[in-house]
Amino acid sequence: MSDIKISNANKTLFVGIANAVAVLLFILADKVLWLPTGIMLTATSAGGYWGALYTKRVDPEKLRTGIIAFNFLITAAFFIRIYLNQAQ
Repeated sequence: MSDIKISNANKTLFVGIANAVAVLLFILADKVLWLPTGIMLTATSAGGYWGALYTKRVDPEKLRTGIIAFNFLITAAFFIRIYLNQAQ
């Protein structure tokens, strides 16, 4: 699976399945606040749709580089926030 677009589609499918199960469990437990849920549903649906359109147009190598850079920055931010700020 060297094609990043196929990998991304598979990841999206499995994350969607996991989230659907989680949503069902929260609904069954009557733990859903419906107004914030509706807002988040609308925003994530729009973001997913436009993100999919955008990734079709981006060069796969640039996309891969961007994903790696973004994940590195997020990891570094959490590391600094948790471990380096703890020493102060």
